[in-house]
Amino acid sequence: MTKYVSLTDAKASLSEVIEDVIRGEEVVVTKHGNPVVKMTPFTKPAIVFGSLEGQLEGWEDVDFDDTSHMDEAWALWREKLARLGE
Repeated sequence: MTKYVSLTDAKASLSEVIEDVIRGEEVVVTKHGNPVVKMTPFTKPAIVFGSLEGQLEGWEDVDFDDTSHMDEAWALWREKLARLGE
C-alpha cells in the first residue's frame, strides 16, 4: 500500500517515514498536493561479473602492466564508456 505524506509532515517526522519505508511501505512525498518523491526500501544490486563482455571493443589495446601510459589508457576507456551511454 502507498502512503502519501506532505513535504512538511515528512520533514517533521522523517525518522518515522523512513521506518515505514524500511518495513516495506512505499511512501510518496507531495509538495502542494503534487507527488515529487517516491521512497522505497533500498535493495543492493547484484554484482554481475562480465556484464560488459562483448560490449567494448579494443580493450585488448590497453596494456595494464605498462604504467607509463596509464593516464592515456584510462582516458581512452572513459571515452569508450561515455559513447556507450549515448
